[in-house]
Amino acid sequence: MNTSLARYALGALVVYVVLCAGIAWWSARRTHSESDFFVGGQRLGAFVSALAMFASTLSGFGFVGGPGLVYAHGVTSFWIIAATPLGFALGLLLLARPLRAAAERERVISLLDVVHARFQSRPLRAISALAILLGCIAYVGTQVLALAVAVKLVLATAGVGVSMPTLIVVTTVFLVAYCTFGGVLASIYTDVLQGCIMVVAAVWVFIAAWQTFDGGLPRAIDILAFDSEGAVGAFGVMGPLAALSWFVIFALGNVGQPQVVSKILMLRSSQSLKSVLPMTTLAYTLSALLWIGIGLAVRAAVLEGRIPALRAADDAAATFLTAFAPPTLAALVFVGLLSAIMSTADAFLNLGALTLTHDLPMALTPGLRARFKRSGKRRLWPARGTTVLLGAAGAYVALVASRSSGPLIGLLGALGWSMLAATLVPLLAIGLQLKRVSSLAAVLSVAFGLVANILPELLPQLRPGAIHTGALSITVTCLVFLSLNAVLATSPSDRPARDTAELDLP
Repeated sequence: MNTSLARYALGALVVYVVLCAGIAWWSARRTHSESDFFVGGQRLGAFVSALAMFASTLSGFGFVGGPGLVYAHGVTSFWIIAATPLGFALGLLLLARPLRAAAERERVISLLDVVHARFQSRPLRAISALAILLGCIAYVGTQVLALAVAVKLVLATAGVGVSMPTLIVVTTVFLVAYCTFGGVLASIYTDVLQGCIMVVAAVWVFIAAWQTFDGGLPRAIDILAFDSEGAVGAFGVMGPLAALSWFVIFALGNVGQPQVVSKILMLRSSQSLKSVLPMTTLAYTLSALLWIGIGLAVRAAVLEGRIPALRAADDAAATFLTAFAPPTLAALVFVGLLSAIMSTADAFLNLGALTLTHDLPMALTPGLRARFKRSGKRRLWPARGTTVLLGAAGAYVALVASRSSGPLIGLLGALGWSMLAATLVPLLAIGLQLKRVSSLAAVLSVAFGLVANILPELLPQLRPGAIHTGALSITVTCLVFLSLNAVLATSPSDRPARDTAELDLP
């Protein structure tokens, strides 16, 4: 046991918990209405929104999954790093105008408010809300499990053993309490904390990884190239189809991530948009140095025989921090990992609560529209109550996943990023741009997106080989929407929605 590492890690855990408690208390004092709880009162500045937007894309994946992908598949995952900033640019280019118009002209607190105003379809709002809700439960469950695993690893360094079910319950209570009292502001400022930690830690890690080899990381690349030519080729070990799939998922798919693009609704003014993209891109690029540095260094160190082969690729980050990083750096990265998981879980708890207390009722009960216009404050406590229910659902999913293997985890992944992307990209990236749209085409495309993501996970024989299921479902769902819309938008029985600039928002 590395006692020095254990001491630093436990100290970092305590400091982080105290910081989170402070953020939650501060956020609770500023949360007085439903608008405050879900969109931060629409008063965020460019710097806060930029860090929150970039941090929402990473979670534990950037710290653990990214280096593991490099270790297992070479540079294939670098396509994710290249695609994500493009996703930010596409999101701002396609969605900034309609979302900011909605935020400044009407009381809008969700993306589906804008979608409903565009398509004028309650069934579309209902099925879209269902897709978001399923994606939120899957994300919350996996993040709860990831947080429990991270805490378990830290406690293990100090010789403390705690069962996984106990940790899942404890971490869920902490997450739910944090999100329930602080609302989206707590999530946003955890994102800010996470973003700052990630940038600093990533640059520090990259320097440490460079110093691991005489000749720096170019030496590590030479070692990988000698072992396997494909590892450092243009597409890595997984090949061009996998690289293209990840590019589609993280570029186009990023436009359909409500936890990311909803940050546009939270901005104080449209003028802030000019600064958001460069700051977001810079922060993400610097953070990706951790992904690149650890992945290359650990794989090369294994090939050189300096450390034993990993039992699992996702152990790459922990192995590097234990074998090559000073304890202070390891503790900083650990806090960054906790913050990444926390902010993502909080974002999806908040998004799920918004769906349950606002979007689904608005879809099912027309009379609620008038009541919503009169007051959002009275529904603050129901929003907090549904956050507790979603946390319990996420804990259940985490408990089941902790006892299960591949197929369930794969299904959770499909119900996460890919499901949100496949169902929302056609509505947001395409539907808000066209002059005439068909609500029926939109409903059918969302239903297709749900089926296209779930069936391949339930029936492995339907999986499309080297092409990622998510990339295929996003692409085909967009084509389905465009094809159906071309036919149905001209039908007199399917009333076209108004132009984006003239939306009648709830």
